Amino acid sequence: MENKVIINQCQRCGTCCHKGGPALHIQDKELLLAGNISYRDLVTLRKGERAYSPLTGKIEPIEQELVKISGKEGEWTCRFIGEDLLCGIYGNRPLECRLLKCWDPDELLGVINKDLISRLDIIHPDDPIIGLLQEHDQECGCVIIDGLAVRVLQSNGDQETLEELNKIVRKDLAIRARANEEYGITMEVEMFLFGRPVFIFLSSYGFSAYENEGEIYLKRM
Repeated sequence: MENKVIINQCQRCGTCCHKGGPALHIQDKELLLAGNISYRDLVTLRKGERAYSPLTGKIEPIEQELVKISGKEGEWTCRFIGEDLLCGIYGNRPLECRLLKCWDPDELLGVINKDLISRLDIIHPDDPIIGLLQEHDQECGCVIIDGLAVRVLQSNGDQETLEELNKIVRKDLAIRARANEEYGITMEVEMFLFGRPVFIFLSSYGFSAYENEGEIYLKRM
C-alpha cells in the first residue's frame, strides 16, 4: 500500500501563480498607496465581462468589477512570479495570496467577491480621467456587450446586431486613443483604467477582429 503524501504547507510549485494573479480587496489599498503595486501592474475586469469563477468553476459574466494583478507575456500568469518560482513582492503580497492554501482553500473562498477594490477606490476623485472612464462604461458596458454577443451567436449571425458590436469595438478604441492623446495614458496603465480592449475579450465568445479600409470589424471564428 502506497503512503499518501499530506501537504500542509506551500511547496512553491508556482501552480497557483501560473493560474493568474489575485483580485484586490479593500485590505490591499495600503499596498497601492505605498507604491508596492502600481497601476501598470493591474488589469480591470469590468462588470459583465466573462471570467472564471472559483466559486462555481465556470466561465461566466462577473457581477461586479474586479481589479487584479495582471499577467505577463499575453498569459494570465501573475506578473510578479519569477523564473525561479519566487514571488517578487512576497513581503507585500495581496490578501488573496496570503490566504491561499491549495490544500485547504476555505479561507480564500470565504473572501471571494467580498470587499473588492474598484478603480474609483484608488483613483484620486479629482482626476479628470474619471470622466472618460464613466463615458467608456456607459458607451462600452460589458453587460450590453454580453447581451449583443449572445444574440449574434444564438441568431447564427444577425448582421444588424453584429454591426452594433462593431460600433462598440470602435468606440472602445477611440476612447483609449483619447486617453493617450489627452492624458498620456500608456498601454499598461490603460489595462487598469479601461480593462481589456473589447475586441480582445470578445474572442472568448468566438469572435475575431480584422481591419478593412481603416475600420475594425468582427467576424465569427
